[in-house]
Amino acid sequence: LELGCGNGKTLKAILKQNPASVTAIDFSPEALTAAQQTLKDNTIFFKQASVTQLPFPDASFEVVVCYYLLNNLTRPERKKAVIELYRVLGPS
Repeated sequence: LELGCGNGKTLKAILKQNPASVTAIDFSPEALTAAQQTLKDNTIFFKQASVTQLPFPDASFEVVVCYYLLNNLTRPERKKAVIELYRVLGPS
């Protein structure tokens, strides 16, 4: 799971690791459109969503990537986002 995928810059690096699949979320439909146009890869699943209310079940991801996102949130939003990140991250 990549939180706040933006235009897909970090997704390019993630794809070099050859994951079976990647779910990429962003709150901005424009950012998602840009990422989809840049990265035409059938292993990426794009979804519009907020990091403070992730629409996924508990423990549904093995890895969560979150670059350049938390610093753009308010303190209360960061707290919610981190709680959500841990909620969707499966046990190691």
